[in-house]
Amino acid sequence: MKHAGADRQREQILAWGAVALWTGVIFILSTDSFSASETSRIIDPLLGFFFPGLDAAARELVHAGIRKSAHVCEYAMLGGLVWCALEIGSPERARRSLLLAISFVVSVAALDEMGQATRSSRTGSPRDVALDTAGGIAGIGLACGTQKWRRRGQEAHP
Repeated sequence: MKHAGADRQREQILAWGAVALWTGVIFILSTDSFSASETSRIIDPLLGFFFPGLDAAARELVHAGIRKSAHVCEYAMLGGLVWCALEIGSPERARRSLLLAISFVVSVAALDEMGQATRSSRTGSPRDVALDTAGGIAGIGLACGTQKWRRRGQEAHP
């Protein structure tokens, strides 16, 4: 039995390591290097290449949409990772894990936006916290659904 406990502990360390790493990525993406003016240097030429008839206003709107979609994806990944890390520790406490995972996502989103509010090239926004939280909840839902699907498959084929 000690071996199973050691495996579980190793899984938890790896899972929380992934959470820490991804949280670091989110904070790096919040720096001036990834501001709208910086990402437009990459996105605008691509939009011009793939959609040559797109006027400047439309290109700016698409650019903003891409950036907001990135927020959702970043936090969906974070939510899923946190859910999985919590479930390794206590799979029988799904409701508790859900609340803790959402709380973690909201905390990271709020810190992220507060940090952005201190930079001249970035803006911190409560709307972005809400958007990030929605992405986190989507990621938690996806991770939870995938986990339930896998468990059902394991029960059907022991």
